[in-house]
Amino acid sequence: MRDIRGNALPILFTFAVATLIWRAGNILITGMPKPFEILLFIYVYVFLLQLLFFPKERSLLKKLKPIAVFYGLLFAAFILFAVIGHTSSIYSFPEWGTYRAEVFLEYARIGFVFVLFFLSAYITYRYRESVRWVLGAIAFSPFVLFIAFIPQLQQTFVKGERLIGVRNDPNYLATFLAIGLIVAAVYFLYTKSNNRWLGVGYIVIASPLFLWAYSRAAFLSLAVALTILALVYIFRERSLKSASFIALLGAVFVCSSMASFFVLPSSSQLLIYRRSIAPVFPSQELRVSMAGLISQGNKRVYAAAMKVSPADTFNVSRGRLWKGAFSKTLHAPLGFGPAYHNWNPVDGGEKPQSPHNLFF
Repeated sequence: MRDIRGNALPILFTFAVATLIWRAGNILITGMPKPFEILLFIYVYVFLLQLLFFPKERSLLKKLKPIAVFYGLLFAAFILFAVIGHTSSIYSFPEWGTYRAEVFLEYARIGFVFVLFFLSAYITYRYRESVRWVLGAIAFSPFVLFIAFIPQLQQTFVKGERLIGVRNDPNYLATFLAIGLIVAAVYFLYTKSNNRWLGVGYIVIASPLFLWAYSRAAFLSLAVALTILALVYIFRERSLKSASFIALLGAVFVCSSMASFFVLPSSSQLLIYRRSIAPVFPSQELRVSMAGLISQGNKRVYAAAMKVSPADTFNVSRGRLWKGAFSKTLHAPLGFGPAYHNWNPVDGGEKPQSPHNLFF
């Protein structure tokens, strides 16, 4: 009888929650949640179910209290800054009221990110053996995108000469690919057996996909992550061997990126040249060399490469936004609150642009 009652409680709880979900169906349908959000909601429910009916889970959660306290205070400070910035906007920009819905949605997104962070910490601690499988899935799942090299399929996987995944976005895809490269770098550094070279092999193989997505923000993020990883590794190991591993890893990334350029379609090579190489090295000699390299005997591509002028300079691309954001930061170090770019954009004018990083 005791076991029956113990099993009945979760069933009744599930029924009650299912009823609430059914009542909220119209909101869910209208909001069109993403599959990821639906799966996260399901896991939150399972997590709460475990806490309510399984004492062992509650004792496990207590071990994570130091993490919850530290990051809880950090996130609380973040929310406080957002509220102060929002209060500033209320008095300085009456037009913010037109965007109340966007403001509340942004607060909800911040809360969503906090929940996701703490759940990730819990899952990592609770299912340590499963984490390696999750990281492996993240690292190796993008390999299916190599079918984008088939010309007949590029209409689906490539847009604007950049790899986008399946009708997705190149910046999001590049961020996802960067995670796999970071996992491979960590695997190489911290695996003690000869299997560590699998990490180097992964970097070599995956680099063409990462370069093809061509997100400069992802390149910057990857560089910062690898720099921090290198510093932590050297500080922890403190040996000449550790420094040599870091130097080797850096050489592999540089050489893999350079080699990847040669396997991409000529149109994508031309895009990379226009956006990154030409602005930095605007010389006629380099233009002739790159035109011959990219065209591979194709006169039309050669002519296009010879006509290339820097398509993207700092001022045209990000410089204006960075200067505007810096100026606004001096006037309001805590920002203007969530969704501020709707009524107080960094870059004004007839066609205001939203910054890629809200106050960075």
